[in-house]
Amino acid sequence: MADYGIKVSNTGYDVITATDKQLALSSKYTLFQADISYSFTLTLGEGGGTNTYDIAHGYGYVPLFMSQAAGRMLPENKSGATYGLEVKADATNIRFILTSSFSQSILVKCYTYRNKIE
Repeated sequence: MADYGIKVSNTGYDVITATDKQLALSSKYTLFQADISYSFTLTLGEGGGTNTYDIAHGYGYVPLFMSQAAGRMLPENKSGATYGLEVKADATNIRFILTSSFSQSILVKCYTYRNKIE
């Protein structure tokens, strides 16, 4: 590699003389490349149930992804209420499965990275 790029050294090491192991970040190595972000709402009606949402990512391999959900996770004053959000991926889709024993609506955000993990 040429002697240019981005380097960040760990605390206590000079970035000019630091070895690769003493660096917190180096553009010499492949960094995660954010590709697409998705945002959608999963809703369950009265009495709950299951709702599934698929994102067709089009990579042809299982991508690295990160997701987060926001909303009312459990209702107030409901003993025995259940809730779950399962997220899984394959070479075609990222699938979100919301199951709940009560009605609710949650906002889901998902970010995919184009790096192929080998």
